[in-house]
Amino acid sequence: PTPTRLVVFDFDETLTLATFMPQCEDFCRQIAWKLPDGSEWTAEDLIEYNFQTTFVECDRLLRLKTLLGDLASGGRLLAVLTRNPCGAIAVLNLLALAGLDEHFSAIWAIPDKDASPAAAGVATGVSRGADGSWQCFDTPVGALHDHKADILHHIVSGPAPWFPHGGEAIPKLCPASVVLVDDERTSFASDGPDRAKVLRYCKVARYDEHYRDCGPLNQMGGLGAHSDLDFDVLRAFVQRPWEFPDDPGALGARRLPEVVDARAEQVCRQRIVASEELRKAPRAKCSPPTSPPQCGFRA
Repeated sequence: PTPTRLVVFDFDETLTLATFMPQCEDFCRQIAWKLPDGSEWTAEDLIEYNFQTTFVECDRLLRLKTLLGDLASGGRLLAVLTRNPCGAIAVLNLLALAGLDEHFSAIWAIPDKDASPAAAGVATGVSRGADGSWQCFDTPVGALHDHKADILHHIVSGPAPWFPHGGEAIPKLCPASVVLVDDERTSFASDGPDRAKVLRYCKVARYDEHYRDCGPLNQMGGLGAHSDLDFDVLRAFVQRPWEFPDDPGALGARRLPEVVDARAEQVCRQRIVASEELRKAPRAKCSPPTSPPQCGFRA
């Protein structure tokens, strides 16, 4: 059996339940950014809104920290691969605020092709050095097909450019040694010319809920948001993936009938994907009428 050597997490609605960020240019461009005085966000609020669940009685952040620490043991590397348009530094700053950054070796951001000129210059990569400090670098992502499966295949074929600062030894990788944890179903199989596929993955469930004082939010997610058993299942899968059947019906998931018209199956799958591509409601706190506009937003 091929052991897991690299675990890659999506950020929005996978590590977070929904992503709330300060609308501040320095947050996207300065590593170790500090929350300014007078901000409508407190550090505690950013941690609570992004990482703590209101749907079950558990300390989700503590469970997440424990899980990441367990997964990072045994010679495995952990990384983040995100489409967050604020870039790798903003994701790092939010993880660091919650004390989650120490478990990751690199954060890679896929640039938004439709980004404004101001947002287009944000960093696409940060990696942790041998001394534990984080440094920016340019990833090769711009030369690749715009899909996570293609990017992961490139990392497997030559990981050194993706971990440039040598914080940890890079293990030998193959496609089966990489696990992707993501809430986007379309992340696991590319539409590019190579039809790249992620062989081992965990799909994080999506849902619509009323959340805190934000009102109804659609397309929420978050590992462990509704059950802390999620952490145990992912830990077991990463440690011994060959013990998990590749038949989703064996895990209790809903399946299409065994015999189904090919065209009907295609239409069904298109509907599943389309439902996950609906535009997400803005991620913002509700403000009293006398308060200044909030700068939290979904990135």
